[in-house]
Amino acid sequence: MESKSWFHDANVPRDFELNRDHLWWLSNTFITETDKSAYSQPLDAEVSWWNKLPAKNVMVICGEDELMVDDIEEFVDKFEEGIGARIGGENKEESEKGSKAEVDFKFVKCENELHIECFNDAEWGLAPGRMALEVWKWFEEVC
Repeated sequence: MESKSWFHDANVPRDFELNRDHLWWLSNTFITETDKSAYSQPLDAEVSWWNKLPAKNVMVICGEDELMVDDIEEFVDKFEEGIGARIGGENKEESEKGSKAEVDFKFVKCENELHIECFNDAEWGLAPGRMALEVWKWFEEVC
């Protein structure tokens, strides 16, 4: 797993659940070089790969303090371009009619949170933080 993210180093002390060595080991243990594709490495997918995504609603949520936040933001930019995102129901400029997926898309970056903050809140008996509240709100909107 390659990452160009400077947060890979800067957020190591904050994102205690993962580190670069764990990510590298997981990636290389379960995904061989010949198995790598847009399904296993979505950041490497061409923008056009997302054009006909068969989904109505997609949410990407991350914590500001997680290791790969820069990579996630880069993915979101490619994904939005690929699907011709309708954020909050507002249509973005489309190229050819029907060439883009019709997906309502929401991206949320939670300040001072990690990649699994909502699970930590539940596990430790804390009040739900922004990540959990945003996911629940999104579920209510799409279900």
